[in-house]
Amino acid sequence: LGLLFILLVFGLVWKAIESRLLPWFAAAALGAVLSVQILYQNAVLLLGICLGGVIVTTRLGLWKQTMLVGGVGLAAAVSLVPYLRLIRLGSEWSALLHRSVTWGGITWAVFDAASFSGRALPWVWVLAGCAGIIIVFRRKWHFVRLEHPEGGADAALFCGASLVAVALVFLIFLRVLGMEVRGWYLLGFLGIAAVALDTILASDLRNTALRWGRLALAALVALFSLPGALKGVEVRQTN
Repeated sequence: LGLLFILLVFGLVWKAIESRLLPWFAAAALGAVLSVQILYQNAVLLLGICLGGVIVTTRLGLWKQTMLVGGVGLAAAVSLVPYLRLIRLGSEWSALLHRSVTWGGITWAVFDAASFSGRALPWVWVLAGCAGIIIVFRRKWHFVRLEHPEGGADAALFCGASLVAVALVFLIFLRVLGMEVRGWYLLGFLGIAAVALDTILASDLRNTALRWGRLALAALVALFSLPGALKGVEVRQTN
């Protein structure tokens, strides 16, 4: 549910920016509150998404929308205020779990999470990431106006900015947290990365054959992942 709601917020924030309509910002704020109430660590991912939205709106000179995007994050932050005491109490015993977190350890955790359903899947992520970087930089970060009929370019750049912001914020969070990084801590980040990269890649596929090829590749990845996923759900996560 935590992953579902943070992905919902990701889409709602873009829809709000694209439409510039207050009801969509209200929907994004409600989704943001629900996402952090279900999983309070989503606040870190939400911060990255809002930063991506701020980058897009400020580059377009949409100052009102910039403030509204900030309001989405603020609503979620205010909803967590009642839990500050519990979080502070938790930090007292979590000191027992404190570890020295290295960039190498984080990299290995990302690889571990990406390979849960097959050791070949990290290379699919690498290829998708490289293709996404090429597409974004080929656009030279040129932000067209949102009313332009080719709205896909804006969505791709929003996803690119958000993905970079989410990655940086999340990496800093893991270093500050100071606990051994487990693969499942990264599922929220990988979910956002998957949606962002898919949007970026889709924005550059004008050829029908390539579009169908993209869908076929997604189907093959899902099929390839199925045996590992079925094996993984048999593993007990509680004592």
